[in-house]
Amino acid sequence: MNSNRIRSVENMVIARYSRIFTADSARLISGMLRSAIGSALLISSVLFHCPSFAQTTYPLVGDINTDDCEGYFTDSNGGQNGLDYTHGEDYTMTICVPNATSIEMTFFDFCSEAGYDIMTFYDGPSTNSPQIGSPVSGQDLPPTVVATSGCLTVHWQSDVFGVACAGWLAYWEAEVEEPEPPVITFNPSAPTCSTEVVVMTFDSPVPCDSVYPSAF
Repeated sequence: MNSNRIRSVENMVIARYSRIFTADSARLISGMLRSAIGSALLISSVLFHCPSFAQTTYPLVGDINTDDCEGYFTDSNGGQNGLDYTHGEDYTMTICVPNATSIEMTFFDFCSEAGYDIMTFYDGPSTNSPQIGSPVSGQDLPPTVVATSGCLTVHWQSDVFGVACAGWLAYWEAEVEEPEPPVITFNPSAPTCSTEVVVMTFDSPVPCDSVYPSAF
């Protein structure tokens, strides 16, 4: 979550709560609000958003399950020349990202034996899920594949003889829903300059084990 988003939510919540405080109280808690809201939103971002790490490349050399938010997806390169896929492959790649609103896969290269070596896409965690579009084969780039269930399953099958080809290179990326800003209550509800302790309560728990320097 970027700093502009955090500041926008901070200002919205501060404006809302400042109306119920005296001027002194509002000044007293404004700093605490900014710190607390900013921390909570950052923690929410860590818990519910896809981190931006170096993308992993997944060659399809067997069945794969991942919850990575993004990555590259390639053929096995298991053929005799070390570049093509091999014959008799029957593998599934399943991507399930928690809280994802969509998973989008884009192809940069694609080549298979038309009509015999076939890739099929499903909107869900298995090949029993609803199929996305038509199966693809040949040398035309598949259209961008979009799954909205939170999971995308790709099934690949090559026949046991005949022609092989160079396979594919694809990239996927998940979109994840933004976390809601926290609701905060105070005790006492209207602190004064002589108040020594103000307790802030969030409407949802913040897991302390998720707060560590590398998360921010």
